Amino acid sequence: KTYARELARVNRDVRLLAQELRAAHDIRMVRDVDDGFFDPARLAQVIVDPLYSPPRMRIDTTEGLSNDTAVTFLIDNSGSMSGEKIQLAFLAAERLSFWLSSMGIATEVLGFTTEYPSIPSITVGRAQQLHHIIYKNFGARHTQKTTFHMAAMLQRGLFHNNCDGEAVLWAQDRLQSSGASRKILIPITDGDPSLGYKRDESI
Repeated sequence: KTYARELARVNRDVRLLAQELRAAHDIRMVRDVDDGFFDPARLAQVIVDPLYSPPRMRIDTTEGLSNDTAVTFLIDNSGSMSGEKIQLAFLAAERLSFWLSSMGIATEVLGFTTEYPSIPSITVGRAQQLHHIIYKNFGARHTQKTTFHMAAMLQRGLFHNNCDGEAVLWAQDRLQSSGASRKILIPITDGDPSLGYKRDESI
């Protein structure tokens, strides 16, 4: 019951967010056109001359998101995200990807961590190899199979170190190659560094 209630709430919230992202961002008045509605600026002329037939005006809008938009969700899969945090991240990313995809927006869902936990004896440099995960790419439709693939982020043994700098550059490179004219990168993380680079505690 708790999961169903949370899923319903997330569905409602992310649907509203997706609609907000599609809200018009460019609104302008176009005057002196043949079709449209009455231009209030011409009211004085109509009062003075009842036979005067003023030109019309209309409102032109440009959608904030269109089919020429790509959205990447970059999910922190490090140790500090285990438990309830990764469950919420999964719900948010899966539902947002679903709703945006249903609106014709290309989405990609990525994750990042390291192959293994840190090695205590290593005090300088990178402790473990990066582990970058593609849960859904831009070319894939969002289906039940997509949800199944994304659910892999919930498995135990995945959560190790947070190397977010490299992950952002990786996600950015993939987003740039999407070919879309408008690109949006949405990181989902708790902000905990959780052992990226090892360093002297005095630094």
